[in-house]
Amino acid sequence: MTVRYVRIGDSGNSATFHLCPKCGGSVTYRIDNIPDVIAVLVGAFADTTFPAPKFTVRETHKQAWTGIPAGVEHFD
Repeated sequence: MTVRYVRIGDSGNSATFHLCPKCGGSVTYRIDNIPDVIAVLVGAFADTTFPAPKFTVRETHKQAWTGIPAGVEHFD
């Protein structure tokens, strides 16, 4: 069974998060006004060969301990 959580962002747009039914961790999400895109949260997978990120979003809301790799495009 898929567990879903809808969150309203600062912009007023909503996003639907799909959670792991066992642990409750976020696995994917879809921004409701961009229905053709599904974001996969790579931290949910223990795959050390997963490609590095190419861009970041919402850096002003990141945790202070989070590092941004060199060469990553920035969007805010």
